Amino acid sequence: MTESAIAARQIWTQHFPQVEEERLTGSMFERMIYARGYLFSDTRLAVVPSHWDKVWFGSKWYLHWDPRLEIGVATQDSTTVLVLGVCLDTDRSISRNDHLARSLVPLVSDSRRFQDRIDQLAGRFLIAVATPQGLLLQADATGQRQLFYSARTLGRFAGSHPRLVAEQAEVVPSAFGAPDFFARNGSDCFPPGATPFEGVRHLSPNLSLQLETGRLERVFPRSDRIDVPAADAAGRLVAAVGAQLPMLAARWPLITSLTGGFDSRITLGLTRHISPQMQYFTFDQLYREKVEVNRHDTATAERLAQDLGLRHTTLRISSPELPAEYTRAVARNSPVSHNRVVSWAYYTSLPKGALHLRSNLYETVRSVFRVNGINHERLGAQSMRAIYSRGRGEDPLVLEAFARFIDETGFSDSHGFDQLDLLHWEYRIGSWLPWVNIESDIAHDVIIPINSRRILRDLLSVPLPDRKSGAAMLIAAHMVWPEVMGYAINGVSRRVPTYSRSVL
Repeated sequence: MTESAIAARQIWTQHFPQVEEERLTGSMFERMIYARGYLFSDTRLAVVPSHWDKVWFGSKWYLHWDPRLEIGVATQDSTTVLVLGVCLDTDRSISRNDHLARSLVPLVSDSRRFQDRIDQLAGRFLIAVATPQGLLLQADATGQRQLFYSARTLGRFAGSHPRLVAEQAEVVPSAFGAPDFFARNGSDCFPPGATPFEGVRHLSPNLSLQLETGRLERVFPRSDRIDVPAADAAGRLVAAVGAQLPMLAARWPLITSLTGGFDSRITLGLTRHISPQMQYFTFDQLYREKVEVNRHDTATAERLAQDLGLRHTTLRISSPELPAEYTRAVARNSPVSHNRVVSWAYYTSLPKGALHLRSNLYETVRSVFRVNGINHERLGAQSMRAIYSRGRGEDPLVLEAFARFIDETGFSDSHGFDQLDLLHWEYRIGSWLPWVNIESDIAHDVIIPINSRRILRDLLSVPLPDRKSGAAMLIAAHMVWPEVMGYAINGVSRRVPTYSRSVL
């Protein structure tokens, strides 16, 4: 461990003594299995890690969960609301899940008001509503608190990891789990809803699930898109994230990666006012040959840190070798390998209780599919398969998966939003990023500051030319911390569009 990493851990331990004491039993391997996971079931006879907690709620349901996750439960009459994970209501300055559950339960009887409230929430969370009619489940805006489910005759299960659900439902592997599936299809994630286990489904973003029946309902978008000027969207983004970050910093030590790229620069800009409480880090995989973009990451990050006085450390990873116990655990957690070497570096070099601010969603609101030359106006299963496989795959299984996605989710009714943007949100972010999170969950929880439907709606309502240029994000970062936009992004200077300060 580097001296700067040791110093950072000492600082965190001093101000956040709870982060070093996980209070978990069992071996390292046992604590890694289904880390930060959960399982809903209608039976108490569930097979889960021994250190997990359990609660019975709604007169029928059991929740088993890793105690590193916070839950809150509230009941009114015959309705129970349960909130799990990291969840923020910035309008009401609520970050405690028990308070959030109490504020939500009176709204359940009015579905419009209830959903409007959920759209305002930010974080990485899951909301469960138990009524006499059943159990309704809904994740955060982009499904980062991932949910997999199985409906079967002898028990109904929904949980954080597909194998965890498969172990309860006693199902067999699916065709999506074939060893050559990704290579054959030119992709690095599953199609929407698909998993490597027969009958185990992945809940896509913007859907709610009635667990007992398996019925899906689209919850967003519910109204037509209206153009929002880039500067207005930037002002709203600054206000929303500016309210979030102090709430987060009051409860968790915060970390975020710093690179030479666009996305991390926007997050850096937005964190100005809490930067003294932040730990910024950059990882450098020394054993890998660097492509052009990677060459800028370490040098730019270290220059930014020095010039701006940031608390920053570079995790220099000299070897891809990994402990067998870790490899066995992470392979059980996820069939998709993103960058397990980096997640191990997170585990060994960063505090386990820190909250990682990720920057992945900016590609969605920059209309990245259109930036990359994809110009479909209306999407069908074949065009989705072509996007998924980068034009190289003709797998009928993938075609069937996208046809099912369109039919089950009501995708075609996009209310004037660009279908390519919604596809990136619901397929690319919804189907790829949760696997990245599962790998890093062994070390820490993650949150994306713009992971709120209200924020995403504003950013996707910016006119297309400004979406493609990232105008709203550039303006937002410049509004908060103008100096950070004076440094090249991936080696190229970026011009910030002119705007009026009156939008703040």
